[in-house]
Amino acid sequence: MQTRYQIEKEQNCVMIFTKETKNKIISQGGVIVNTLDRKRMRNVRYVICVQNDLSCSGEIPERNGAIFFIGIVSHVSEYEKDESHNLYFIHIESYALLENRMSDLNWKNPVRYAADTETGINISKIVFFDMPKSEEQKTPERIIKPLTIREAKEGIAKKLGISIDSIKIIIEE
Repeated sequence: MQTRYQIEKEQNCVMIFTKETKNKIISQGGVIVNTLDRKRMRNVRYVICVQNDLSCSGEIPERNGAIFFIGIVSHVSEYEKDESHNLYFIHIESYALLENRMSDLNWKNPVRYAADTETGINISKIVFFDMPKSEEQKTPERIIKPLTIREAKEGIAKKLGISIDSIKIIIEE
């Protein structure tokens, strides 16, 4: 019987439900994910995108539940963080588009870690293309909400692990 560590080590794929389209994923060089286990991502080589919405910003969407995109993971970065959730950006170095492939796996969470043998995709037979490199390809802009001086001080104090009374903010024009 395998230990949890052995099972996690074999899980070299992360499957994600996403509303993003293949064109958006390619243009931004990766995909935004609302939850990840950074420790488990160390073993992940592939990100497999599964369509999770029937309305994709005017583009013709893939079928809901369809596996439409597979990418080779370059690295993961924190995209946005606040008290209620973390967002991560999975940077992709190479990709392949998959047509009419429905997910056979029965799962409902937005993220699922799996071994490539569990996905139903023969990854060794897929031809990957390099992600285009262009001036336009950047990590998507983070949404930064306006803060009061008090909120800014609290955030800085929390990040630095110091007292809020130690923070002074000077605004110059």
